[in-house]
Amino acid sequence: MASLGDILADLGIDFNDEEEAEYWCPPAPSNGRSPMSTLAPELLLRILALVAGDRPLGTVGPLTLVCHAWRDPCQALMWREIALLPGDAPYFQAMIDSAACGRHRTRSLVCLGGVEDEDKKLGVLLGKLKGVEHLTLYECAALDPTVFLSPTFADLKKLELRLCDFLPFASPITYPFQLSSLELTGDVPPHIASSLLSIHPTSLTLELDPFGAPNPGVLLALPSLAPTLRHLSLSETNPAYLPLFSSCTSLESIHLSSNFNVKDLIELLGTIPAQLKTLSIGVDIDDEGIDRLMADLKLKLVTGYIGRGCIEDLETLVVVFEGSEGEFDILPGAPEVERRCDAAGVKLVLDKELCDDDEDDDM
Repeated sequence: MASLGDILADLGIDFNDEEEAEYWCPPAPSNGRSPMSTLAPELLLRILALVAGDRPLGTVGPLTLVCHAWRDPCQALMWREIALLPGDAPYFQAMIDSAACGRHRTRSLVCLGGVEDEDKKLGVLLGKLKGVEHLTLYECAALDPTVFLSPTFADLKKLELRLCDFLPFASPITYPFQLSSLELTGDVPPHIASSLLSIHPTSLTLELDPFGAPNPGVLLALPSLAPTLRHLSLSETNPAYLPLFSSCTSLESIHLSSNFNVKDLIELLGTIPAQLKTLSIGVDIDDEGIDRLMADLKLKLVTGYIGRGCIEDLETLVVVFEGSEGEFDILPGAPEVERRCDAAGVKLVLDKELCDDDEDDDM
């Protein structure tokens, strides 16, 4: 590889030693303007976005002080995606007081709450932001639900509520958005599930308690929601819920976690009337032979079901390895699963991303 001195020499720039070359800067232009100042704004924003990566606050923040031309595009990147952790209350107040708050679009906001004072400040901050499309809240039980009436959420498309005891939707109030995706994880209280009727998301992720009495809110809401759902993700289910899915006439894809037992899986496949295009099955393979055997059995049953029922026109089967480092080829029936998919013209996708994310983030 050529040294920096060699490269500069090819350009007609001569240096006596390598150390001098390391600190060389091009001469200032005769008109006194920096070449960076002549870049089109969209090019500058693209360059800064590459510099920012997935942590714009730490990398782009100092660049706002470089010059006036960089301030606005850098601030736009800083406000575009925000993640707030417990203990970040001082940052809440600083953001609320910032002159840039609400001037730039915040497309994604993730907040891990759990402290009443922080939830109150979060409510004030949410009321000032603009253009939020994706909102994720963890344990924000003290957040005032009326904040969702703010124009902040006119563009809201995806909402994730994790371990939250509230849902800010209740008839007859009309909210300024139409969700395309809603994720409810943790124990879903009945009053939350029943109020789903006022928003009709087209994509719904639910964690349903497989034990005890069925959730009255879910029993009430699902029959009305089912006809418009295009995607459904279920972690576990109570057998009492399965008949409700007979109204899912528009489902295009469904994901079933590894917690789904074989009996409920077969009953669900026989209940859904829609012609699924994508079916995703979670499997958990560890050192215990029983888990490996159950994963193998589920996949054999699913592939044996191809060509009839709700997966008559299946195009893609996704196998997601959840919480496991296992490989697909250690399943005894893996060759048969591949053969059946190939014979039916179904694309088989092996996905370990969810597993890797869980390992990296430990969430």
